[in-house]
Amino acid sequence: MRARSEVAGRHISIVARRASQLAASWEGQSQVDVTGDVNRLTFAVVSEALFGSDVEPFLEDFASFVATLNEHAVRELSSLVVLPVWMPTTAKRSLRRAAEGL
Repeated sequence: MRARSEVAGRHISIVARRASQLAASWEGQSQVDVTGDVNRLTFAVVSEALFGSDVEPFLEDFASFVATLNEHAVRELSSLVVLPVWMPTTAKRSLRRAAEGL
């Protein structure tokens, strides 16, 4: 039980530190990209908590991949016809690149 609470405490400190850094980066800005910032925050927290690694060099790519996947999901949810992912269209190639990159 003690080991579990130590792990939880470590995870809480990672979330708190990363969230504080994000909030500090917003100071003085009139607008922020909350969706992108929260995606980067999530990736950073999960990577550090699970792997103990610094993922800063990969945050922008991660945010871009997630944004692309989200755009495709929204588009396909509102579409009457959804083409298979293997179709050789620009949109499907973009979707495959984002999924592979992620």
